[in-house]
Amino acid sequence: MAVTRDLLLDKRNAFLPPALALFTKLAFFQPLPRFYWEFEVIWHAVSIPTWIKLQAQLTIQAWDIIQRQSILAQQYSHNLFSSKVRRNWKDSRDVRKERTEFDTLFCGAGLFIHMLRDKFISDFNAKHPNLDPPLKRGDNLRARLAPFGGLPTIAENRIQSQEETVKNSSQRE
Repeated sequence: MAVTRDLLLDKRNAFLPPALALFTKLAFFQPLPRFYWEFEVIWHAVSIPTWIKLQAQLTIQAWDIIQRQSILAQQYSHNLFSSKVRRNWKDSRDVRKERTEFDTLFCGAGLFIHMLRDKFISDFNAKHPNLDPPLKRGDNLRARLAPFGGLPTIAENRIQSQEETVKNSSQRE
């Protein structure tokens, strides 16, 4: 049974834990796309049509927020005596609050995993033009990348990071 879009968009209980959601966002914005084994497991828990619908829905919401922010920015004034200006200030605060909530929802829904996966596939195909057939969105990357050493795990990077930052091995977990 696949994870539903309603579960991904639940505002009270995010699909991803906050630390993992932030990690996916940071991984997405790195110049070199790195995709992890755990991300692949999560990605396959959600059906492809659900990922596509989720991405379309959240993209529309993002553009709506950006459009409202730009309209309010054009109407900005410091005239304290105008009721229209005070209403615009309130609307601007509301849009900023909505933007913050949207960013949390976007990360918590796991959409960065879907976008990072697409980025990783296109980068991998560019680096391996002779791969026949090339990687596609529906492929199981754990199986397809096994001849290339497989996908790394988040735990490997965590251990490597601890080895670099903690010199005394007794201080490691």
